[in-house]
Amino acid sequence: LAGSTGGRAGRGTRCLVTNLSAEPVYVVRVLATVTTDAGRWCNTVTEIRRGEEEEAPPDPERVTRQGPLLTGHWRDIGSVSEVVEGAFETGGGGRLAGHESARLELFVIALYGSEDLPAGAYRTFTIRHEEGAWDVRPSAPDAVQIRGRRKRRQLMQQL
Repeated sequence: LAGSTGGRAGRGTRCLVTNLSAEPVYVVRVLATVTTDAGRWCNTVTEIRRGEEEEAPPDPERVTRQGPLLTGHWRDIGSVSEVVEGAFETGGGGRLAGHESARLELFVIALYGSEDLPAGAYRTFTIRHEEGAWDVRPSAPDAVQIRGRRKRRQLMQQL
């Protein structure tokens, strides 16, 4: 699994989850953590939030970020802004506005073929407000893969 931002480098840039494994995976959970100088907010952003007055769309991909992901395929999980807002929904009045910088960590948990333990990966991005615009940059070139039975058992506990 890998996480990246596609397209432009602002808050509207898309967050993508890519399956780089040899087999299909099933994305189970997407977590977003935002850290600013005012605090830390963490929330599951697997389900796409809509207003209660909106009718559920017939396409499941427009309702959830959960589901199968074929080898070499990617899934758009929303804009940086949407993911950050999802993290802030944990309460505490968090907002990105008013901060010069923030850190966004995307963490994906997936089931992998016949494996008895889930797989996972995370990637961190730095968000800076410069010259009236938001700039989003990955902190490292690649996502960090969760490997090893012990760490994967810890993932299972999160499910």
